[in-house]
Amino acid sequence: MRRKLLFMGVFVLLAGCSGGSGTLQTNLPTVAQLRAVPLSLGVPGATLVGSTNVWRNMMPTVILAGEPAPKTGVIVSFTARASDNAPIPGGLRAEKITVTNGDEVWASTEVEIRNDEATFGGTVRNGPEWPIGSALDVVIDFRDSTGGAYQLRAVGQVLQGAY
Repeated sequence: MRRKLLFMGVFVLLAGCSGGSGTLQTNLPTVAQLRAVPLSLGVPGATLVGSTNVWRNMMPTVILAGEPAPKTGVIVSFTARASDNAPIPGGLRAEKITVTNGDEVWASTEVEIRNDEATFGGTVRNGPEWPIGSALDVVIDFRDSTGGAYQLRAVGQVLQGAY
């Protein structure tokens, strides 16, 4: 019984160290595959381009004795808009955001979706605790109203610290 508890403790510890939202990151695309994603993309009715904001919340917090320190993982907000700032086609919906830092890859499907007439996109939270100043590439996976799947990329986004 003691051996089982020790094994489970090690397993939980390793799963917690996998980065990101606490879930094991498996079946991720390679950095090479992500670098092949276009920076602009034609969809019916518009040519889309993407922009991002990437940051970590570095605000000091009060930690009570025995409490774990809050996570300060990467937060990514991706916005796609028509290249001519025209209204975008309706029905576009973000499904996943994937981020690379050098050879490291992190992805989340827990996207907080944002849509309006001129833009769509989403935000993901609880990413890895990469260093402030890291240059990140971001890919958004999305679908249109007919189920067509697309990807769009933004490159060289500098990870900021919010203090």
